[in-house]
Amino acid sequence: MATLERRVDMLEAGGGAGGPRCPECGGLDDHGPNDTYEIVFVAPEDAVQNEWCPRCGQQTQFVIEWGDEQTS
Repeated sequence: MATLERRVDMLEAGGGAGGPRCPECGGLDDHGPNDTYEIVFVAPEDAVQNEWCPRCGQQTQFVIEWGDEQTS
């Protein structure tokens, strides 16, 4: 339960735009139009999952999957 309380405390302390950066992932508590992202393609057989920062709870890795490829 301490992890959940720490996440809530971090979110409440941020107070919106310009809030403090997370000391673990470096993420801000908000997102802006000038944010940059890295896109990485991996082989379909690699097991990749979404990831979240254990300290602030911000999602740090997003997995997007497409359905099976159709072969003609």
